[in-house]
Amino acid sequence: MELTLPSITHNNAQILGILGWLLLASLTVVRATDAQQLDEPGLGTLSAEPLAWARSIAPSGSRRQVVASLAAALLRRGWREEDDLTLDANAAFEQRAGNCVSFALLLADLARSRGVPAVFVIRGPDLARGPEIGDRRGDLQVDRSHLAVGLEGPDELVVFDLAGSHRATSDYRRVSDEEALGIFYSNRGAALLLEGRESEAIVVLREATQRAPALVSSWLNLGVALLRSQEVEGAEAAYRRAVALEPESVAAWRNLALLLERRTHETD
Repeated sequence: MELTLPSITHNNAQILGILGWLLLASLTVVRATDAQQLDEPGLGTLSAEPLAWARSIAPSGSRRQVVASLAAALLRRGWREEDDLTLDANAAFEQRAGNCVSFALLLADLARSRGVPAVFVIRGPDLARGPEIGDRRGDLQVDRSHLAVGLEGPDELVVFDLAGSHRATSDYRRVSDEEALGIFYSNRGAALLLEGRESEAIVVLREATQRAPALVSSWLNLGVALLRSQEVEGAEAAYRRAVALEPESVAAWRNLALLLERRTHETD
């Protein structure tokens, strides 16, 4: 039997054209929404105002003096420290606010604009063993990671953060720009979680695991977001990844145990 397609009339063509336009528009909206959620912070993208400000604050001096002057001046401008506020460098400068990650991104960009090779550092032998800054609201643990700016010298590593500057101890280590951005996304995802915005948090936290796959807090927070979105298998996989990265993480083991206990009760 031979099948024939119905002829497309002028009206049908118009309808198909409208449907195609609506489909394209919906895809465009989805892409725009995803881009807005991710809100790429970037590095080396400071606007003219903070760049001019940096030139006026630290026109010359040794590398350490330049970074110290910039850090002190940022605090003198009036810095509102908020643990759950993870901003990109331009927004942090404009709002004079943010957590340690916001401060580090801004300070590193300002220092680099003055020709100083500032780097990012965390405390701990690796990303997985970084300090857990926990926030338990409800039945699950959400973690944030600490980030600071470092200046490497011949014999020492100097650390700059919201608490001031000090010589790094042996448990500090340098992280790449990409890993620093992973910490940015992980902390922003944690903030979204604490606001109850799980679907947005999932998008941001998946980006964090891509940027810094060894960052245990990203996997832990992703597990929380997935579990609250009823994606139990994905949550379990994320928790198990966190445990594999850091077998001593109390938060990861606790969240995994709660998930398995809940699953046992549901099957009984």
